[in-house]
Amino acid sequence: MVKEKINHRTLGILAFIFLASVYAGTGVITRSLDAYFTTAQQLILRILIAFVFGLFLFKKQIHFKKMKKITGKEWALIIIRTFASFVFGAMLWVKATTLTKLANVTFIDSLPITAILTFLFSMEKVSFKKIFYIILSVLGVLILSLKDYSNLLSFGFGELLVLLSGFFFAFRNISRRWQTKLLNDLEISMLMFFFSFFMLLLVSLFLGEKWVMPSVSPQLIVLLLFGGITMGLNIVLGNYGFANVPLVLGNNLLNLEALFGIIFGLMFFGELVTFKELVGGILIVFSVIKMNEIEK
Repeated sequence: MVKEKINHRTLGILAFIFLASVYAGTGVITRSLDAYFTTAQQLILRILIAFVFGLFLFKKQIHFKKMKKITGKEWALIIIRTFASFVFGAMLWVKATTLTKLANVTFIDSLPITAILTFLFSMEKVSFKKIFYIILSVLGVLILSLKDYSNLLSFGFGELLVLLSGFFFAFRNISRRWQTKLLNDLEISMLMFFFSFFMLLLVSLFLGEKWVMPSVSPQLIVLLLFGGITMGLNIVLGNYGFANVPLVLGNNLLNLEALFGIIFGLMFFGELVTFKELVGGILIVFSVIKMNEIEK
């Protein structure tokens, strides 16, 4: 039993590291799709793709018979988590990526909102060391992501949307712990996709959006496929990670997003790593390692 818990914790950490790498490219995808669809429309299409892929790839892990055993409280929690995650969190975040610099989005994403809610709900003990390493991680992201520090003084509408989305995502993260063990993470994720599809469809209809499909091109197909896959990874790995890894550690692990952005720039575009970026990356990695030691 102990070995099983340790394995799930390790896999949860690896899930967060991989998820951080996915986050590094998500903003580019949402910006690119903004040229073809509204915010609600691109989310609806990405969710549909994620749902279909999930049913096809993981049909053996999804047991529909369990639906009869789900209590009213569990249904309510799934619907509330879905509403917070997609109708508010995702809508605000995707819209924000079209209004502000992706570097600013990365930095605001790194703010320890999940950790703050974790402490407020007394889900983990507050300690000076935890707070110190959280601040160290945010400082590392600040050094890595922002090129012009005067941007911190100009907090625009896009930055406000990112900040608001962070609170809804943080609620989704910590509320994973409130769900029972009846459903596995894939089943929870698939239910969230199912409900979010109809929720966002209603939002789109309420806003009076017209569905005018653009001309299909290889670029659009690739963008939608990547968008759907990243959406699926985001929810499934997030559910799994926050179910098996201490919440504050998970918060810090996701800050590796900024480091992956630098690594991808080096790998795909030959962008050399500066001394400043090296320092920022070291701070984030050091913070993650020390936080992991505390949580052990």
